[in-house]
Amino acid sequence: QEARIVKTPDEIEKIARAAQLAHVGFQCAQEVVESGMTETEIASSVRSLMVNAGADGNTCLYVATGSRSGLAHTPPREIKIGPGPIVLDFHTAFQGYHADMARTLFLGKPTAEQQAMYDCLRDGIYATIEAVTAGMPMLELKQLFYRNIRSLPNWIMLAGPIVHGVGAVNM
Repeated sequence: QEARIVKTPDEIEKIARAAQLAHVGFQCAQEVVESGMTETEIASSVRSLMVNAGADGNTCLYVATGSRSGLAHTPPREIKIGPGPIVLDFHTAFQGYHADMARTLFLGKPTAEQQAMYDCLRDGIYATIEAVTAGMPMLELKQLFYRNIRSLPNWIMLAGPIVHGVGAVNM
């Protein structure tokens, strides 16, 4: 496992491309999502656009809306979306390497509480990114993230992991 920590320039390029394709997926979602679509329609449309842009066929997209938006890795359902959060969790592959990116869209405006929670998480993530150094162990990075986010005024303890990162699986 330790040997997998060090990546070749080619591997890094493939991981970066997978991350770029995840971002393409989010941009596509911003363009295609409309009130009344089902979660399944969103996932199918966005995944198809990502594959057409170069993502591997095993790329998948989890979609959760409304009261289900707090659930992790939720397969999309035939639920019609309305106002509120739409959580999109992109598991994008490029030539066997993967990027994992989660983003939230809102149809309509988020509530003040939702906006405050988003701002708290965003600020914690940005503070952690600023502190990253080459060779930093993932455990140290995770500890740093939680120290940063706990110091913010709107910190609310959540169960489970809340950070999506970039990883690699060589298939």
